[in-house]
Amino acid sequence: MYRMIEKPAGLGTRLVFTFGFVIVWWALSKTGVLASVLIPAPGEVISAAERLGFMPLANHILFTVGRAIAGLILGSAIGITVGVLIRFNGVVKAIAEPLVDSMRPVPAVALVPFFILIFGFSETGRIVLVLVAVAVLLAVATAEAVVSMPEVWFRYPIACGLRRRDVMMRVVLPGLVPFLKGPCRVALSVTLTLVIVSEFMGAQAGLGYLINLSRVNLSTDVIMLAVLVLGIVAQVMDTVMVIAFNHGSFWFVGLQHGVTRSE
Repeated sequence: MYRMIEKPAGLGTRLVFTFGFVIVWWALSKTGVLASVLIPAPGEVISAAERLGFMPLANHILFTVGRAIAGLILGSAIGITVGVLIRFNGVVKAIAEPLVDSMRPVPAVALVPFFILIFGFSETGRIVLVLVAVAVLLAVATAEAVVSMPEVWFRYPIACGLRRRDVMMRVVLPGLVPFLKGPCRVALSVTLTLVIVSEFMGAQAGLGYLINLSRVNLSTDVIMLAVLVLGIVAQVMDTVMVIAFNHGSFWFVGLQHGVTRSE
């Protein structure tokens, strides 16, 4: 059957692509096309991992992941709540919507100096920076998602006698899940970016700290190691998020299949 939209690449395809990338990287390093001082060979990156040690590297990973998860969860909770209230509460709409719209175009990285002045080089400042960026992004996405939901989803429960609170809990919040899958994946990318940037400034552990320290020492093999580990961590977190959203929106997939068959 002809498909206009292709399915996402499977695990096997991704593994083949990754293996091929490593082969090309190794070959270019061997032929001297890539200068080892700037882009170290795969063997040098492995040696850097052995030199650094498993436990210190794991410690840096845990600090980065912990900050990312804390900021992402708190920011998502606040952003989704604000986004829903913007569409269903006139007072919140009048107060929060102009604030969110004014903050949305501002790059979160530009706020780093202000967070350093306010919070210093504390963990609180790093988490709050991520929290604010994620909250603004998801507040806008949630408000738009509510508008995109079919109106019948609201009318039918009300006609059946459900109270406004029940409609919010049983219809609106579950109905938002499939619409927020993409924005939440973008929020994860923003989260990891801001965590690394915040770790450049005053952190004592984390992959960003490791990259910054290695930059000073010109240890490009350690920098490449940290970048590759960050890519693996990001891929794992994104995969877990996609699985969670797919489980939470199984009903939506079934609804789409039903509509397709009826057509």
